[in-house]
Order: sequence, then C-alpha cells, then structure tokens
Amino acid sequence: MGAQLVAQPDGHITVSEGARLELRCNYSSSLSTYLF
Repeated sequence: MGAQLVAQPDGHITVSEGARLELRCNYSSSLSTYLF
C-alpha cells in the first residue's frame, strides 16, 4: 500500500492525508462528545 502511495503524485497524497486526518479529527470529536 505504501508503494502505491509513492507511485501517486505528491498533490494527491497530500489531499488524501489531509482528508484522512480531518475525518479522524471529526470522528474523535464526535466520539468524545458521545462518551462525555
């Protein structure tokens, strides 16, 4: 999977990583709100 990321353009990797981090942040926030 890492090899596939390396084969892709840097811009696409940046967008993918940014979206992934954003989803993770939103998930963590919603999860914390639900638990507490």
